[in-house]
Amino acid sequence: LPAVVGSLPKLHQIFYEDNALESPPTRIQEKGSASMLSFLRRMWDGFNTGHLDLSGQELAKVPNEVLRMTTLTFLNLDHNEIDVLPEAIGNLCWLKSLSFSDNAVSSLPSQLGKMSSLESLNASDNSLHSLPVELGNCVKIKDLNVERNRDLASPPPEVVARGTEFILNYLRRVAESLKSGVMDLSYLALEFFPLEVARMGNLTKINMTHNHLTSL
Repeated sequence: LPAVVGSLPKLHQIFYEDNALESPPTRIQEKGSASMLSFLRRMWDGFNTGHLDLSGQELAKVPNEVLRMTTLTFLNLDHNEIDVLPEAIGNLCWLKSLSFSDNAVSSLPSQLGKMSSLESLNASDNSLHSLPVELGNCVKIKDLNVERNRDLASPPPEVVARGTEFILNYLRRVAESLKSGVMDLSYLALEFFPLEVARMGNLTKINMTHNHLTSL
């Protein structure tokens, strides 16, 4: 169903049985007309304001129609059941704030690096293992929250603990080393040698000075 249905102020019931609707998502359809209309009204509001709040909708994935809303500046996907952030999220190039806290996302697409307007990214309470180095291309980010991702290994915990600037700095250094073969990990307060560095077969030089390493 198109989001414009959500603009009908007097509509209070939709009969949609015996169809193969892709939108709203199946779980919302199963809850009945009230949930359907609530979803469509949120979508319509997003089209008109650029702010889309789909938090707490039991979404298993990011709806395809959201990925086509290229004028969005704010997207809230908190408290859902999303396990994959699709590559097409990178098409939302005007997005300033993206939040998907309390989901089950295990990895982020490199296309996030295309989101040049992004200022705030909340990925807390997920299942992330690493952050893509391309995220360092988002030079406007001032608030990056990756707290409570217990399996996050890259960047290392001691880098994450120092906040947004340190995280982005680390990602940019890794990205540069992939091009140059020279890895500069100086002044990052590292306590352990990052295992991901050992897997970078192109390296010719590593600078680990001025850290807190006790062994390699």
